[in-house]
Amino acid sequence: WHNYSALWQNYYMKQFSVIIFLIFNQTIFATSASVDIDSYTFLAGQTNQNTCLYSKPSSSSVCLERINIYSVLSASQTTKDLFTKTSNTKLNPKWGCTYGSDYSMNCTGGEPWIRTDGWIYSKYFKNVRHKESCDGFDEISIYLERPSISCTDTYCNIDVGYSPSPNEIEVSATITTYDKRGKYLGTEEEDESDYFSNGSTDITISIVDGVETVVLTDVSCEKY
Repeated sequence: WHNYSALWQNYYMKQFSVIIFLIFNQTIFATSASVDIDSYTFLAGQTNQNTCLYSKPSSSSVCLERINIYSVLSASQTTKDLFTKTSNTKLNPKWGCTYGSDYSMNCTGGEPWIRTDGWIYSKYFKNVRHKESCDGFDEISIYLERPSISCTDTYCNIDVGYSPSPNEIEVSATITTYDKRGKYLGTEEEDESDYFSNGSTDITISIVDGVETVVLTDVSCEKY
């Protein structure tokens, strides 16, 4: 009886070791996933009061443009003395397009956007993040929320959120994949149309064998 009991004890210990090994292996080789902050937001510059965009890092230089809190400035880390280098982008008032009877399009006035490079007082300037907006919704502004992603070894499920919620929307997502050594494998993209959206839309993207790390690098949305 003593030998019989020892045999069963040895058997169960082996089975327990196999279970622990499998769990440990799943932990090691699980596909990790993360969200790049640039996938749904963009970095821009912003002034906190009305001021000048100077031609040089000096208040005695030419004031190229008056800017305010609504001006679209570029993000910047370049500073000199008390000033930060940036640029102001605005719509060209002379730019426009006309359509001919043969559906041809003729655009005049140069580029649709005018960019002016200059310097602004650093104490008035800061870099801020803005949520990307959905295209095609002229009647309302819809902005992306932070998406979420979870992956198995064969696919990734991405939840693309937005606010407010429209009746119909089309969303897309792009992932970048890497192997266990961190080597770039490629990108995969998928889109999904949602006819009864409720603030978010799910997208599933298949991944191939050997993928160890997945980064959600881009999401977008537009009117369907």
